[in-house]
Amino acid sequence: MNKVLTVSQLNNYVKNVFEDELILQNITVEGEVFENKFSGGNSYITLKEDDCVLSCVRFGARLEFEIGDKIHVTGGMRFYTKGGKVTFVISYAQAVGKGDLLVKREQLKAELKKQGYFDNFKKLPPFISKIALITSVEGAVIHDILEVLTRNGCGYIDVDVYDVMVQGANAEKTIAKALKSTKNKHYDVVIVARGGGSGQDLRCFDTELVAKSVFECQYPVISAVGHEIDYTLCDFASSLRAGTPSIAAEKVVRQNEAFLGEMFDKLSELRAKAESIVSQSAVKTKRLCTDLLLCCQ
Repeated sequence: MNKVLTVSQLNNYVKNVFEDELILQNITVEGEVFENKFSGGNSYITLKEDDCVLSCVRFGARLEFEIGDKIHVTGGMRFYTKGGKVTFVISYAQAVGKGDLLVKREQLKAELKKQGYFDNFKKLPPFISKIALITSVEGAVIHDILEVLTRNGCGYIDVDVYDVMVQGANAEKTIAKALKSTKNKHYDVVIVARGGGSGQDLRCFDTELVAKSVFECQYPVISAVGHEIDYTLCDFASSLRAGTPSIAAEKVVRQNEAFLGEMFDKLSELRAKAESIVSQSAVKTKRLCTDLLLCCQ
């Protein structure tokens, strides 16, 4: 019968294997920065090569690398028993150029710009009453957008939700299909949205297919993908970019507020003119009546 181990026993054994394996210590690894975060005084970097990723951490320092940089990191592998995770602990890191993913992405971006796919000049209509929202029904995006609209007195706006995948291998196809499905549905605006995520999570919005589908949509498109600092090809091809889904809803609210404000100003002007005309007519009528009475005496 096999010996039964507890989780902690197995994890501690694996930890010792990592620490005793010299080939996993004091080594240098080359990869492309796919994600770079700073939290609690530490830098957390994800390196990528093709379909492989490596999670790294640099304790007590901020590593100022850009997404797409090709870097060398020196350090060793660690297995953390509590989380059951493998991490490369960085002792030294340096940039050595641009990664293949970044180079390809910049080439694609330049080509799309040259072909005019970033010249999306469709403007939002003066007043918005119907929205097509392209997102996943499983996320918080729908709630966030509806909450902003309702809180600001725009609950009257109709929102049709197109459920799509917002990450993964087939996500870009579902997004493109949804954009095409809005044709001739009489929308005022289309919002393409998803909440925050890693660079890998947002990758489906950073593709040629999605960028072209956004540009070719017959309605103005607001791109609201990821965090405010995230930029994808979907953003560049859209009519308007919003840093987050909530900001997209705010832009709709502001558009309608501006329209209604201008409309009420015009109504006030019209009322003032009408009152002035009535007042002048009353004075003129009174004068004519007075003259008529004098003539009859």
